[in-house]
Amino acid sequence: MRKVVIAAFAIALMTVFSSAAQADEGQVSDNALAAIGLGDMQVMDDVEASEVRGQFALVAGGSYAVFNGFFGSSASANGYIAGGGTSAAGANFSTAGNFFGFGVFAGGFSAATSN
Repeated sequence: MRKVVIAAFAIALMTVFSSAAQADEGQVSDNALAAIGLGDMQVMDDVEASEVRGQFALVAGGSYAVFNGFFGSSASANGYIAGGGTSAAGANFSTAGNFFGFGVFAGGFSAATSN
């Protein structure tokens, strides 16, 4: 489970820090569009594109913590998902441990918002 969480976190970081593709990169040629019956297509300007660009955002995440000790075991699993509008964000925290030899504890929180 720990490897899955680490892999998911690494993928999320790569996604966040990767650069956004520009519309003019890898633009399909007129001949290629014509070959699939879309030869009359025209490139739209930024004003037209802004009417449909960025109309939805989605974010999801989760965390898991486990403690196995002499006085018992505890675990906490938390997750969030938010979507809609033009931006979405979330935060997550999980903890589990031993309380000075008197027992074990687990807890955490998740929060998400979109607009």
